[in-house]
Amino acid sequence: MNRYILNHNEVREELSEAALKEYSLILLEDGKVNKYKPGLGLKGKIFKLNDATVPSVNPQRQFIWRGAKPSKGRSWPEDLEGMENGLKTMKGGSYYPTQKPEALLERIIKASSNEGDLVADIFCGSGTTLAVAEKLGRKWIGADLGKFAIHTTRKRMICVQRELKKDEEKEKQLAQKEKDFLDLILHAYRADKVEGFRTFHGKKANRLVAVGPINLPVTRLFVEEVIQEEAKSKGIDLAMKYIPRDVFDKRAVEKNQVVFHDVSFIEVKPHMKGNSVAVELTDFSVFYNQDSIAHAEASLNNGSNKIVVENGQIIKVIKDKNGIIRRETLTKKWTDWIDYWSVDFVFENEWQSFRTKKNRRKIAVKVVDIFGNDTMKIIEVTI
Repeated sequence: MNRYILNHNEVREELSEAALKEYSLILLEDGKVNKYKPGLGLKGKIFKLNDATVPSVNPQRQFIWRGAKPSKGRSWPEDLEGMENGLKTMKGGSYYPTQKPEALLERIIKASSNEGDLVADIFCGSGTTLAVAEKLGRKWIGADLGKFAIHTTRKRMICVQRELKKDEEKEKQLAQKEKDFLDLILHAYRADKVEGFRTFHGKKANRLVAVGPINLPVTRLFVEEVIQEEAKSKGIDLAMKYIPRDVFDKRAVEKNQVVFHDVSFIEVKPHMKGNSVAVELTDFSVFYNQDSIAHAEASLNNGSNKIVVENGQIIKVIKDKNGIIRRETLTKKWTDWIDYWSVDFVFENEWQSFRTKKNRRKIAVKVVDIFGNDTMKIIEVTI
């Protein structure tokens, strides 16, 4: 049975308005050729009416190149060596006379085959078809009567496979770095590694743990993916935590001294008066948890005390000489959590980049808590 493949969406490219203006002719469905302008609603195939020359009268660049010569008032954009080098780059690194650009063969192979399919070029020449097929994950067969063609193709395929192997090695190295990073974070957090999840990497107590990407902030998209995997059917109890720098301190990790603090939230209120603005810090919400009151009470010796952070409160648990336990809340109000806070009215010293026609400006408010964690919020004001 014959099988035909046309992956038109693999090679489809939508043209921008600027790109469409470069086209000057259109071949209509009835075979007529008209001048083309975007927006006229004409249907057909559009063409560009230009060539490889530029508007210039340069006698040094009006030579015959590969059987062609610039028309009157036009010249080649480069000298002979530059034109040959440009052709070599376009073709993919070879001067082979009949070679086609790799980009052209890539579109053809993508449109007419799927990954794993067999691609044959019986007159393979310099091996462009085979090289592109190899890069796109296709199997291939090549043949040519000329010994020079076979030599060129063999040499080219060796280079392609070496490059692909280098890329594979880089991917393996990156995958190993990501694995080592996950293992480091889970070990420091005292979480057990889990398998079988798309976004979750570990488990601690009765909670699943998802570690964010390396060297990138945790985005809303990442959080939504985590929620969609587990929380849709079981409800949401999401706790965001900072990964502290201490995770890279081996001694701190081994001594269980690394603390993962929860993400804090800032509430601010801008006050406008004429061309001036003042910023009021109205709330600073923390949900830190470090140890638990129950554990502290059970582990304390008589005549000792321990500081516990539970549900966003700092509590001092005291056990007197007679074993009587009492608790003292040290954070009476939300301002007790703040070490200092600051307002940057010229955010990142790029005031002009945030200005608009309506004079909307961005202000950064940063709060540093008593544990040294900083939280920032950006607000927009109109002056």
